[in-house]
Amino acid sequence: MKSRPRRRNRRVYDEQVRAALTKVWYLFGCLCGKRLVVVLRTQVPVLEKFGELALDPDTRQKLTRISAATVDRLLRTEKRTAPTRSRPYQADHASDQRDPDPHLHRVAGRPARRGRRRSDRS
Repeated sequence: MKSRPRRRNRRVYDEQVRAALTKVWYLFGCLCGKRLVVVLRTQVPVLEKFGELALDPDTRQKLTRISAATVDRLLRTEKRTAPTRSRPYQADHASDQRDPDPHLHRVAGRPARRGRRRSDRS
């Protein structure tokens, strides 16, 4: 029994879509595919309005309808070669890990801190 040659689907997302996707990906700090899809749907018109992107209607439609899996697949090679950066929202100092307001337990209903009270000290 002969096996039939595998039929390849024609490519939907061309090089213009990949270039625009890469530019938006860098503009928004190298987001993951799931977050980038939301950004694409909401921010592509804004980026065009302010002159960051110049897209034809077909490319714009493709960018706003792309799935997260396709975004990750199209950006695979770019993600491998992109320089790694620390995220701006991850602080390196320990002040973010402390309790920002030690008196918040009274308002939020959290249990008070355990320990010796001043009146118990001798």
